[in-house]
Amino acid sequence: MAKCSIKFCRKPKAPHRKLCYRCAKKRYAEQNPMYYSFMVLRQNAKRRGKVFLISWNDYRQFCFATHYLNRKGKSRDSFSIDRIINSRGYVPGNLRLITVAENSAKSDKTVEAYPF
Repeated sequence: MAKCSIKFCRKPKAPHRKLCYRCAKKRYAEQNPMYYSFMVLRQNAKRRGKVFLISWNDYRQFCFATHYLNRKGKSRDSFSIDRIINSRGYVPGNLRLITVAENSAKSDKTVEAYPF
């Protein structure tokens, strides 16, 4: 079976492609960071059974207004998207930007108990 065309990747390439699935996914994420993060957010909501009514245009406006993509990540000081009211799901007007540390500290507390 043919190998992926990325220099140090030893995985078999996908059928009719030059790259393996993992390398193709990584390249797509680098070339389309905003759309990729939107799709990941939507897939995570679906996996957890949450309502997702955010349109692509709403997400783009949110990202541009908050500069979300500049500091998103997994470190304590990186940005994370939070649902203000957890029971409402991902709907327009229910998203806010907080740090990963604040989001993990908040967990299941109510908005009144832990406001930011």
